[in-house]
Amino acid sequence: METDKQIIAAIYPRVSSDDQKKEGRSFEAQVNKLTKFCEDTDREIYKVYDQDAGRSATLKEDSIFIKKEGSTIVSVFELKKRPGFLQMLEDAEMGLFNEIVIFKWDRFSRNAILQEIALLLFQNMGVTITPTDDSITPLIRKITGNLSEEEINKLKQRINLSLEDKFNAGIIPSKMPYGFIWDKVNKKVLVDDDKASIIKKAFEMTLNNFKWDKICSELNLAKKMYYLILKNKTYYGLISYKGKTKKGMHEPIISKKLFDDVTNLMESRKR
Repeated sequence: METDKQIIAAIYPRVSSDDQKKEGRSFEAQVNKLTKFCEDTDREIYKVYDQDAGRSATLKEDSIFIKKEGSTIVSVFELKKRPGFLQMLEDAEMGLFNEIVIFKWDRFSRNAILQEIALLLFQNMGVTITPTDDSITPLIRKITGNLSEEEINKLKQRINLSLEDKFNAGIIPSKMPYGFIWDKVNKKVLVDDDKASIIKKAFEMTLNNFKWDKICSELNLAKKMYYLILKNKTYYGLISYKGKTKKGMHEPIISKKLFDDVTNLMESRKR
């Protein structure tokens, strides 16, 4: 049986001094946001790399050297002003974590070449990079990396309008949660019966006081997925968008009573 390995995350928060002056974005607030993301998704936090706080995400032209060596073109990036980034590279080589959690791609780097090279470099070390407030889709990342901030905002507005339209129509306004399928032909949400059965069993076994490791082993679920399932109100028929919640048009997988009973049980265990 295949199980997902524990995610050990390196938190890399970066807020430039301009961001803080213009928009009042707090470095501490970003650290708190990334930390909460890790805690809510059952990630183990290895370290917060905060040495690059307030430094620009844009590499100046004199920090980038591109030259031809024989039949190859070599790009060299001077990273003396990014001590946190350098430390992460060294720690990644030692296998101290397997994921880097960032806020947005433009905070990681606004230079498309460095961004691609860094992704490949960390990938070769077995490390993935996860943004909490940006798309993880490669195409979207590359598109937004080559757009101005104004163009990015316009693109996000169009995406948000589409998501809001879905929400208003009672359609799940996000990537389909585990257990649901988007029917592109009929434009409706369908239930994946096999996965729905696993979801029901996860709730029922929890209510019957089975431990999480027993449930995950029997249902072939990762611990992270198990806890995400128990918190997802979509399974009893609700949908949410930007703080608003309402009944969706999709078929519920479980009853609200079962969801509430499990939620109350989980809360009682924390006391």
